[in-house]
Amino acid sequence: MSDTKSTKYSLNYFYRHGKIELCRLIFAAANVPYEDNCCTNLTDSDSDLGFMPFLKVNNVQIPLVSVICRFLAREFNLAGSDNLEQAQADAIAQSAMLLIDNFFRNVFSVENSDQKSINYKEFQEKDCVKCAEMLEHLIECFSMQQQQQSESKWCLGDKFTYADLFVFEVANRFFPDANDQFVKQYPRLYAIRANVAKFSPASNFIKQSQTQKTKCCSIDREQ
Repeated sequence: MSDTKSTKYSLNYFYRHGKIELCRLIFAAANVPYEDNCCTNLTDSDSDLGFMPFLKVNNVQIPLVSVICRFLAREFNLAGSDNLEQAQADAIAQSAMLLIDNFFRNVFSVENSDQKSINYKEFQEKDCVKCAEMLEHLIECFSMQQQQQSESKWCLGDKFTYADLFVFEVANRFFPDANDQFVKQYPRLYAIRANVAKFSPASNFIKQSQTQKTKCCSIDREQ
């Protein structure tokens, strides 16, 4: 872990919410300042990697959101207390990331509107259900292993990690609120989403982003 007070962090991405929001949540939870560098296109960035997004740590560029999130979680002590907890947090985060990747690959990137609608319906009915089942099961197993209790505040019992932010992001963006049956079927997911929004170190950022859109998100959503 580096000295975060002397380290300069810069997130580089286009003007949209996207996967990069996971990184913003981690920075908010860690209360670490960073530069949110939004670019109009790739040629406007200073990327040596040839693609976006990337995190710049001083003069070193790190690609891929999942890699960036794991790095930041370890950098800011949000990955778990030991190697076993880190593996558990990674398992939950990666399971959530699979759903996010599916959305961007099979829905967001599809140009034909009819096909996009078909794919989105399948995404909601199949991919979201599969992801919710996996996350609910992992959270139940890991929280019981941590506390030996059937209910806990976070994915790893009483230990807040970046995995909780991943659960919040997928539950908040993709899982339904109006479907009572879905909510009742996955109570741990929705409990963690509520806990992250109300009690986590990132709660203020979440409240601000819901009431006052950030520069990057507002440009993307208003277009």
